[in-house]
Amino acid sequence: MTTRRYQNIRIITNDSELYDQIFEQKNVDFIRQYETVTIDTIPDEWRETLTETFLVWKTGERMYKLAAKYYGDPRYWWVIAQYNKRPTDSHFSNGDLVVVPSPLQDVLNMMGK
Repeated sequence: MTTRRYQNIRIITNDSELYDQIFEQKNVDFIRQYETVTIDTIPDEWRETLTETFLVWKTGERMYKLAAKYYGDPRYWWVIAQYNKRPTDSHFSNGDLVVVPSPLQDVLNMMGK
């Protein structure tokens, strides 16, 4: 059931002049990176079929820890990120509401994974 976050993401070459200083520091002409993912919204009628656990983000909280606790595998942290439309832990602040959807396989199916 393991689904990799980056399995269907294109690798692009970034040679933008905006990064010239970084290129110079790294002594490279470009950097290869994953294309930025668009986070799609799961339709409300689909969300209604899921169980949503609501949590309050607190100091020391990490999505990989939540994934380990609720899914049994920290590698599914990106499911929580995508569902909440917040790509990294740093996009949460203390007191923010976090939604952990389940069951995992249903969520993955809805996300097309």
